[in-house]
Amino acid sequence: GIGRINIGASYIQAMLDDISARINSSVFDIFDNLSILTNNVQGYFAGGLMDDAKADNAIEAANNIETKTREVATKEK
Repeated sequence: GIGRINIGASYIQAMLDDISARINSSVFDIFDNLSILTNNVQGYFAGGLMDDAKADNAIEAANNIETKTREVATKEK
């Protein structure tokens, strides 16, 4: 045989639990990066736009937020 398809409530529940765990992890990552973004943007502006590392950290966090949000949106469809 080529493969196996498992059916039944226990298999469906296991699949739903796995999807839920992945989405929860992505959502946690989004909020973690949101905190990093906020702290670095505030630090960058408070420092008179002089600390390029804070700007770079903010950019990276923003990119991570976009990526994780796209992943969650894709998983929800």
